[in-house]
Amino acid sequence: MPEPGRPARGPLVLVVDDERDHALTVRAILARDDLEVSLAADADEALQLARVYDFRLAIIDLRLPGRDGLATMHALWRERPGLRCLILTAYPSPGTLRTALSEGASAYLEKPCSPEGLRAIVASLLALDEG
Repeated sequence: MPEPGRPARGPLVLVVDDERDHALTVRAILARDDLEVSLAADADEALQLARVYDFRLAIIDLRLPGRDGLATMHALWRERPGLRCLILTAYPSPGTLRTALSEGASAYLEKPCSPEGLRAIVASLLALDEG
């Protein structure tokens, strides 16, 4: 992450996932597209980062310690209204998909997702701001 007040080399993305290995993998995949990626293990850490950095996208695991991914998404919106959110889950169901999208998530992906699929959805979500 750049220091506060210094420009990033690319769009800022926040990954909120308590599975550190998965979060590091997501960061490595997105680094190929010159995205600046910050990692948070839970909602509290994500909110601290959102108070400092102007993230364009948050990638949030549905199951987190403390607040779940949807509650984390809503808390992030209080800090950064309009932030696009991609929900990830290793426990997919039609009900969670409908709930995530009806509550305002921009997209929903199942874990594990392919690197190409992740990069494509992230690129499309970031392009929405540019259109």
